[in-house]
Order: sequence, then C-alpha cells, then structure tokens
Amino acid sequence: MLGYAAFLGLAFAVLGLPGIMKRGRRRRAVPDENATIADAVRACRRARLSGWDLVAHAQRIVARRFAIYSLRNPWDSPARAFARGMGYCVQYNLALKEILDQLGFATRAVHAFRVRDLDNPTWTMGHAWLRVRWREEERDVCAGHEDNTPGRMRVLPLTRVRGLTLPMTALACAGSALIAGVAEWRGVLTGSEPGWTFRPRQRRELPSPTRVSQRCPPATGSDFGPGIVSSGGRPAETSSRP
Repeated sequence: MLGYAAFLGLAFAVLGLPGIMKRGRRRRAVPDENATIADAVRACRRARLSGWDLVAHAQRIVARRFAIYSLRNPWDSPARAFARGMGYCVQYNLALKEILDQLGFATRAVHAFRVRDLDNPTWTMGHAWLRVRWREEERDVCAGHEDNTPGRMRVLPLTRVRGLTLPMTALACAGSALIAGVAEWRGVLTGSEPGWTFRPRQRRELPSPTRVSQRCPPATGSDFGPGIVSSGGRPAETSSRP
C-alpha cells in the first residue's frame, strides 16, 4: 500500500512539473488589501452591508482576488490559493465559503459533472459552486466571474447538482492535476502552450454591489446531498459587528 501511494505521489509530481516550473515563484497574482481570507472577512464587515448585498460583496472580493484561473496549483488549500490569487473553481468557491461561513451564512458546496459555460461554450467539464441560504431563501453563488450575483452565475448545470463531499473534492483535485499535467507535458513536447490551464482573467471596473436582493432568483436544479456544509448558526443579518 505504501509503495502504491509513493508511486502515485511520484507520478503526480512528474505530471505537475511543467506547470510548477512555468508558474515560477509567483506569490501573489494581484496585490491588494485582501491578501488573506481573514483580510477579506474584515473588509466585508467594514462594508456594513447585510443579506444578499453582503454575499455579493464577498463574492466580488473573491472573484477579483483570483486574478488568474490556474490548474497549476490544484493541491493548494482554498486559503493558500486565495493568497496566491490563482486557482480553479473548487479553490475559489471554497475560499468564498470560508468567508461566508465566518460572516454567519449557512452555505453548502455543490457540483455538477457537466456544465455549460456561457463565456466558453466548448467547456462542458464539471464545475463546483455554492448554495447559500439567508432567511428562508437559497441561491446559487459562484465567484467565477466578477459580474455574477447571488442567484445568477454564468455556468449552467447540465447534469444533476450534487453535494461536493470531501472525497469528491479530493477526486476533483486529482483529476484536475492529471488533466492539466497531461496538457502541460503535451505543450512541452510540441512547443505550444495549452492556454486553458493558466490564464489571466479580464479585470472589470464594476460598481459596488448594492440592492441585489430583489432581482435574483433562488437556486435551481435537482436535489443534492449535504456536501461540504457550514457548521451551522443563524445566517448573518448584518456585517457591522466587530
């Protein structure tokens, strides 16, 4: 068993080598005041918003922090990926989950095996996002785009929406590392860049999120298991507490 685990570890290390070398020693993709999840939580509380407006504000902070979509660091924890400012859907949405949990919202991570990306119609592979409950309403929340708002995201699930469990999270990390590693090695051997494994996001100047509460529909899709859920507690009414 130990030999098998060592072989797998070595295989993934070799697969990830081109991406790690190309990624270099970049520590932060974008310098800003929200360098850590704790910084982001404090920024949300300073905003003195509540309800879905507060969720939208946290969502936008995470979207702007993850300035690079990256599969070159799939093993980073959500907090580490947030500090780097680069990662993929599991990382940036679980980072958002940590922030919303600390603000008192009830959250759960979900995923679908096949999706339609409105900005990239050729992408049909899986996606992970959050479902957030405030009062008696639950909405889809995703930090994948700066112009997402609670209840509106630019990814549509094509298969059943399921809870993102810890085993599924590990599988997503391993699958991302495998697929990206193969693409990076193919790029090394052919002298080309895969492009989709590491790309800067387009920055947009957007107004501060205000009054999203009345124009966003609730979460839609099939039933799902509990997945990775928050520890409980009453959803936050305001962010003004210290």
